[in-house]
Amino acid sequence: MGWGTNYKYHGYLSHINKDGIPDKLEDDNKCIESIWREILAYAASTPPVQIPAAYEDEEPEMYPEFIARKLNSLRQDLEEYYEEKHQLEECIETMNEHPEEVSE
Repeated sequence: MGWGTNYKYHGYLSHINKDGIPDKLEDDNKCIESIWREILAYAASTPPVQIPAAYEDEEPEMYPEFIARKLNSLRQDLEEYYEEKHQLEECIETMNEHPEEVSE
């Protein structure tokens, strides 16, 4: 017999009704895919030496600093989408296995 830890997740999905869960999961998957495409585009591109300043009173940004800041932002976005995706998938699983435990 195996060993491990069993737990029961009781979560709350804010501003999502039961009927909207599959659509929200699809939207999250599209956003995750879009972020990965953006990351791959940065990885495949030839970097410029500098990124032009957005405003006249700002200094141009060196590309390594720009890409580090941009990738950190994309990583944070991915973490949020993956966390929500996991919650949505758990909710769908619970609705399929124990529909009485899911309410609005």
